[in-house]
Amino acid sequence: MNKEFEEILIKVALLYRKYGVKSITMDDVAHELGISKKTLYQYVGEKTELVGKVVSLTSRIGTGGAAILVSHDRGRVTDIADRTVE
Repeated sequence: MNKEFEEILIKVALLYRKYGVKSITMDDVAHELGISKKTLYQYVGEKTELVGKVVSLTSRIGTGGAAILVSHDRGRVTDIADRTVE
């Protein structure tokens, strides 16, 4: 996984945490990331795949990788990391 895609997944994880997976559309993701849907679809084929990649990333983070996310949004990311470790 390249760093750019990992950054996208981190931002999407924050969106999902804040608003819930069901309420966030691919349009919402693209808009919040400041990219086109076409660019987003170059990384994933559909929302289900994006959700799976986010879950995979947050599962890998654990306590050791949580520091990577903390620099992005301390409060929300810490909460994601804590929930992943529990």
